[in-house]
Amino acid sequence: MSSKIILRPLSLDELEVLVCKDVVTSRQIDFSKLVISEVQRSAMQIKIEKMKQIKKEFHHWFTYWLMISKQSSKAMGLVGFKGIGENGVCEIGYGISKQFERNQYTSEAVKLLVHWAFQHNYCKQIVAHGVQPDNYGSQRVLVRNGFEKVSESAEGFSYRLSRQHLKKPVYK
Repeated sequence: MSSKIILRPLSLDELEVLVCKDVVTSRQIDFSKLVISEVQRSAMQIKIEKMKQIKKEFHHWFTYWLMISKQSSKAMGLVGFKGIGENGVCEIGYGISKQFERNQYTSEAVKLLVHWAFQHNYCKQIVAHGVQPDNYGSQRVLVRNGFEKVSESAEGFSYRLSRQHLKKPVYK
């Protein structure tokens, strides 16, 4: 269990609210510091459409998971997969509000989600594509969690973590 954060998958209804406005009303979680980029908002639209077409038991593979501070109950960022392929490969993506950067919250969220994914036998590998060469924070998050860089292209770097290569995360 994490010492700093809680991960909570967003429901289809919550995604639909977040895609339209920045704030979700909740008694338990403070959404006031959560910043949702246009890229994330666009991804939410795609996630919503896919979730409407699949069984509810698979929603966790398509939705965003909310990063919540255990200490303050503030929503800090989002992490999630873009579904899971028949080959057992899923792509991870994440983002955190600027004020929460450099505290290893994202590293911890990725660790939690990776471990959740590999509890399912059908998940064989997790990838991250399009990591920009100047996005050192994102690169560190992946390396800390045991991902290896496997390619470089005009779209950015690609990383991979296979079930058999899962190791203890490296936090410095």
